[in-house]
Amino acid sequence: MDRDKLFIFAAFFCLLSITSCFDDKGNYDYTVLNEIYVDTTGVQTTFTRSQFDSLVITPDIRFTEATIDNANLEFKWVLYSDKFVNEASATEKLTTERDLKMVVTQQPQPDPYAIMLYITDKQNNTVYQTKYSLTVIASVISGWVVLHTGSDGSDLDYIATTNSVPGLETNRRMRNVYSSMNGVKIGGNPLFVSTVRINTTIVDNVYVGTDSEFLLLSGKDFSLQHKNEEMFKNPVSRILPQFVGHGGRYGVHHSTLLINDGKVHCINNQASPYWIYAFSNALPNSSSLKGEVSVAPYVYFSEQPSSFVNNAGAFYDTVGKRFVRLPYSYWEEEPLLPFAEQLPTARFDVNNIGKDLMYFDNGYEAEGFALFTDGASRELYRIKFNTITFLDFEHVNEENPEIHNLARTIYDMSALPEIYDARFYASGTRGYYFYYATERNIYAFSYAGSKQAVLVNDPFPEDEKITNLKIYNTGIWSALRDVSGTIMYVSTWNGKEGKLYEFAINTSSGAFYNLNEINGVVNRKAPLNVFDNFGKIVDMSVKIEGY
Repeated sequence: MDRDKLFIFAAFFCLLSITSCFDDKGNYDYTVLNEIYVDTTGVQTTFTRSQFDSLVITPDIRFTEATIDNANLEFKWVLYSDKFVNEASATEKLTTERDLKMVVTQQPQPDPYAIMLYITDKQNNTVYQTKYSLTVIASVISGWVVLHTGSDGSDLDYIATTNSVPGLETNRRMRNVYSSMNGVKIGGNPLFVSTVRINTTIVDNVYVGTDSEFLLLSGKDFSLQHKNEEMFKNPVSRILPQFVGHGGRYGVHHSTLLINDGKVHCINNQASPYWIYAFSNALPNSSSLKGEVSVAPYVYFSEQPSSFVNNAGAFYDTVGKRFVRLPYSYWEEEPLLPFAEQLPTARFDVNNIGKDLMYFDNGYEAEGFALFTDGASRELYRIKFNTITFLDFEHVNEENPEIHNLARTIYDMSALPEIYDARFYASGTRGYYFYYATERNIYAFSYAGSKQAVLVNDPFPEDEKITNLKIYNTGIWSALRDVSGTIMYVSTWNGKEGKLYEFAINTSSGAFYNLNEINGVVNRKAPLNVFDNFGKIVDMSVKIEGY
């Protein structure tokens, strides 16, 4: 076949094919799919939120054809732990409502979370999806933790102010962080809240004690980590936590100390790092410590920056009415010891006080301050517990003679105004002053100066009574050491509402020292901040992010 004939044949074949198409008069039905999509044009789809902030997403749902009623649609919001919507990653179902309204409780992390909205057309089971991105940043840094209680149980608030955490641009408050994170209130009658530095990290553990619960919370987000029996290496006859503290806040010790029902327990991270959260058995008495021992809910921690520190903790024995000590040790269950025999010329004998303890804590120049009564008096004892075992490395076998004379002096406070009505106490850490407070008034006692007590506060509202006061003491090894000891927090209760007052302290005199002008007037006694809408505040604690 020549070339021209081949071209004619091909053209005829194509024409025949086209004609066949026109001749096909079959009957076909075509259905146009009504697709669903979320219009994100000019709409935010990437979010950054601090933990415990709110997130609201209202999708603009559109249809390619007719509008489909919400009753015929099914919504599902799912959060993925990574940004890639990896099916193998952890997921969390958020809600089945059309709009997303949530409190961001997820952990802060470097990469964002993915939030997917799945919309199902129930008429044909077709699923459409839209992706959002959520970056969670830390809200809980350093600051102040408040334990308050009401008819439905107890809870925690977290507060950081521009005064307590320099560098913050605005004050930060998170309400009811325990129940927000864990879904329930704290049970039992609340006793204390404390924060303890976790070794080798920049995060605190948060401890809460009630007469029926002992809780360990994350210092990052207040989520419950362990509770009650889990908190002990072996069962105890009664769980009644009274105090938890850690000398490691000062960069020296490596033991977390618990007082439970008058007994001392510890987590010694040097001796047994595998006891990450479980406390030891109750520490036994040494053979040199005679008689029964039951310690008050206070611990003195030394601030000596040396591994040769003499005492890991000092306690007051309410039975023997004497001080006892836990030596600096690498052992998990070191026995409690008496102090070294004191010189006959000592102002008093720490091994034989013979009085009832009302208050005990670290104070100025890292010394111990203990308030005692014999029923008729009020006396403040100043004690040199901050000693080291050895004088120096060249004389490691020589005892420090100071350990035989720990007494500094006794200050008689019996004649001070309203001292017998006082219920709350605090040791100044920046100067020679000691605070005591009644239900209405706060006094600063100048123990090394005038020996007088000065009223430092303006009257609180008439119906408010003081329920607690504490100094913001971050410790000398904290990144916040410049503001440590310069702020006092005072809580009040009027029968319906708790309040928290933040006061500035004059570090020379102990007086309140607000320098801010209000309408052109400076009132030194005025609070820096007032926070309201608490339950009745029971206890408060400094919280340190780390150094």
